[in-house]
Amino acid sequence: MRLGQRRLVGLGRLAVIGANVVLLVYGISLLDSAGSEVRYVDYGGSAPQWGAGSGCLSDVNGQRITNLYAYDTEGRLLDPVLLYDQNGQPIDNLCPQFDERGRRLSTEYRQDVNSAPVINAFPRRQSVIGELREPTMPGAPPPVSVPVRPPAVVVPRLGPTTSAPTTAAPPGG
Repeated sequence: MRLGQRRLVGLGRLAVIGANVVLLVYGISLLDSAGSEVRYVDYGGSAPQWGAGSGCLSDVNGQRITNLYAYDTEGRLLDPVLLYDQNGQPIDNLCPQFDERGRRLSTEYRQDVNSAPVINAFPRRQSVIGELREPTMPGAPPPVSVPVRPPAVVVPRLGPTTSAPTTAAPPGG
């Protein structure tokens, strides 16, 4: 590029070419990192920790699991179900604060007969806080919470269960 309308010669020309190369490399590095990571910040100003290491159950892509849904073999939602891990401990390590898009969730827990929350009863009732049902007009009421609907699933047809004992190899082995 020319600096103004003057022709540069010698050292001046090399300096301008060098500056252009540096700017080009810097611009490419900015473009490369622009879409690599998205973090959502809650209203309190701290970023939620996503995926592994956060103490929350996450899927293979590192997205937090906010709720669990159980279906029968006919594809009907089972509501409620109580879920336990392999040690008989209630499943309680979900992350119901934010959905996969980083929107704040309101979660209602079922209660036992003594009004204590039952943390492993699923699905949990959830709503996206502040989602609009329709466009806002001037003077309209504030945004409302919109219930999160269960996902549509494709249930596989199961074959007959055999009573013969089988030994499965451990994963990776």
